[in-house]
Amino acid sequence: MRKCTDCSTLYDNGARICERCGTKFPYDPKVTPFSERRIALILIVFVMVVLAIFNHYISMPITDTSCSRINYLRVQKMLHDSRDRVMRIQDHGYIPISGPSIIMQERYFMENINLPPCFEPIRRDMIDYYLIMHTVTRISSFGGHTYTVPLLEEAVMLQNRVDQKMEEIDKCLPDCPTSFVESFQARE
Repeated sequence: MRKCTDCSTLYDNGARICERCGTKFPYDPKVTPFSERRIALILIVFVMVVLAIFNHYISMPITDTSCSRINYLRVQKMLHDSRDRVMRIQDHGYIPISGPSIIMQERYFMENINLPPCFEPIRRDMIDYYLIMHTVTRISSFGGHTYTVPLLEEAVMLQNRVDQKMEEIDKCLPDCPTSFVESFQARE
C-alpha cells in the first residue's frame, strides 16, 4: 500500500495518481513491480493450477501394487466418487430405469480392479454394498420404499465398516504388514 503525502489516502501499489487530490506518485519498478491485486490474482491462479494437477493425478488409475499414500488417496477418491454415483441415483424424485444397471457397473468395476493387497479387505464389503443398493434401487423403482429400510441400514453398516478399515489402513501406511490383511480376514 502507498499513502498520498498530501491527503493521507491509502492506495494500491499499482496506483500512479491519487484519485482524491491528483498528486502523482513516484513510480520505481524495482521497488514496486506488482500491485497487491496482481499478486493476489497470481496466487489464486497458482493454487487453482496446483489443485487441478493434484485432482488429475489422484484420479489416475492404480498401476502399482504397493500400499502407498498415493494409492490410498486414489482408492479413497474412487470410493467417494462411486458412493456419490450410487447415491445420486437414489436422490432422484424417481428412480431412472438405468439406475440398477449403473450400480451393477460399479460392482463389476470393483470386482475387476487391481487393488494393492492392503485394500483387498475393502473389496468384499463394497461388492456387498453394491448388491444391496441394487436391490434397494429395484424395489424403490416399483414404489416399495418402506420395504428397503432394513437393507439401507445394512448398507450404512457396510459403509461404516469400509470407512473403519480405511482408517486402519491409513494408520499403518506406507508399510502395512501382511498380517494386517490376515487380521481383517480373521475378523470376518
